[in-house]
Amino acid sequence: TVVCWGWNTGGWASAWKSADTDDNPLLFGCGVIDFAGSGVVHMTGGIAALVGSSFLGARKARQPEPNGPLLSLPSDYAPEYGPIFQTLGVLILWMGWYGFNGASTLYLVNYGLVAAKTMVTTTIAAGTGAVTTLFMGSLMTGKVDGSFVLKLEDANNGVLAGLVAITAPCSTCEPYGAFLIGFMAAFVYKGANAVLIACKIDDVVNAIPVHGFCGFFGVIMAACFATQDNYSAAYYSDRAEACAGIFYGGDGSAIAAAIVFLLAIIAWVSVLSGIIFGALSAAKILRVEAQVEEDGMDKSEHGVTGGYSAAPTAGAEMVEKEAGSNL
Repeated sequence: TVVCWGWNTGGWASAWKSADTDDNPLLFGCGVIDFAGSGVVHMTGGIAALVGSSFLGARKARQPEPNGPLLSLPSDYAPEYGPIFQTLGVLILWMGWYGFNGASTLYLVNYGLVAAKTMVTTTIAAGTGAVTTLFMGSLMTGKVDGSFVLKLEDANNGVLAGLVAITAPCSTCEPYGAFLIGFMAAFVYKGANAVLIACKIDDVVNAIPVHGFCGFFGVIMAACFATQDNYSAAYYSDRAEACAGIFYGGDGSAIAAAIVFLLAIIAWVSVLSGIIFGALSAAKILRVEAQVEEDGMDKSEHGVTGGYSAAPTAGAEMVEKEAGSNL
């Protein structure tokens, strides 16, 4: 539904319309600038994650007492190989984003320069988000044993924050705009994470700050940083002057369309997600049993029994062999 709204040529919020007609009008004469899906894709998922996390509740490791504050996870909570797979996943996503953003031109004939600029802005925003979040996280944490600590998870999530934020404006902003968007996305991510902790919402993979908040931010930034020339190349030249970003002479129609579109996504996804997660919660099938949670789902799903605290001793088995197993 949201994809149809934002991208279909008949969608009520879509900018992919060659003309503003009575039968198929453009929202505020422009439609929403969401080239590759900061709102259509990422914020949709982020809102669903927020609703789902609210119904699911916090992990006992983070909230031992009901309605108590969220605590930091114990140092031995996650497996030692966790950061390796997290980083691998982020790098795979980053590589895939070039297809995700660049190929949103849909074809290369007459759009090669648009696709090329999209690759450049995507790279700049991701790198800027990573570095900014890395050092911001270190400063916010403060010194540990007399030294500042750089956390790999901050760099990884910073990459994703920058990527999500640039997904909407990737084709219509300039490279320096991508730098600013990636830089600000780090603050959005860190600020949203702090808000979730204050609200006692345990988001295991930080999907809400990365996809929800940075997705919202990206759509707004697209309506601010779109230049007239880039809008002409990526969309339609006849309305570029009016539909450019507010920083580049636009009349504000793009930002109005962005706000209406974002509010519609929030309302639609919240209601439907509330129905789905509420039903699962009422049926008591949303959350795993307490013992499964305590053991860790790596054990119940994959048979992993070690690697969650100290490194296993020589010859120790990482995978439990069940009777009749071929492992």
